[in-house]
Amino acid sequence: MFIRGTILEVKPDRIADIVSEMEASVIPALRQQPGYRGTVIVKFDDGGARVNTFWSDEKTLQASEPAVTGLRQQVAARAGATVERVEIMEVYLREPDGVPEAGTCTRAAVIQNTDDDVQSGIDAFTADILPQLRLQDGFSMAMLAGDRAKKIAVSVAGWRDRAAREAADAALAKARHEVVSKLGSSVVRVQLGEVIYSSKA
Repeated sequence: MFIRGTILEVKPDRIADIVSEMEASVIPALRQQPGYRGTVIVKFDDGGARVNTFWSDEKTLQASEPAVTGLRQQVAARAGATVERVEIMEVYLREPDGVPEAGTCTRAAVIQNTDDDVQSGIDAFTADILPQLRLQDGFSMAMLAGDRAKKIAVSVAGWRDRAAREAADAALAKARHEVVSKLGSSVVRVQLGEVIYSSKA
């Protein structure tokens, strides 16, 4: 599975306009595209938003780009938003299967790797992080995705509410640090947010 992530600079009081535009015109059009698997909109705690569309494979994602480009600009213009960048990432694993539900509070860590050994990162996440996530109260989802060419990975965990996310953040700090150190990687940034819209194919 692949993700096309569109990062938007948008005023907090206009994020609802993005959701409205997506529901009215974009989602119906996306559902006509082969390989489309769902959409999630995340509102970042520190401002801005991210629209993730999920695709069955890289081929269908690339084939959808001509249709999506116009829709992307349409949504941004009508919501008074600016498209900062578009990211394409491969989903290495996710639990459970499917897109995160609305209301999920998320923590996303962007990790810069030093080599091309993607499998070591997947193995470390599976063995050292995922079991710890499952033990935390309020845990609802996890996903590991990345861009192999840029040697970037994104580790995402979702929680029932902000309180559960904060409690887990403290509990998992040591394990996260140990995994990143073991892999010789570095955390570029951590983004907190909330899923404000979720739609399946």
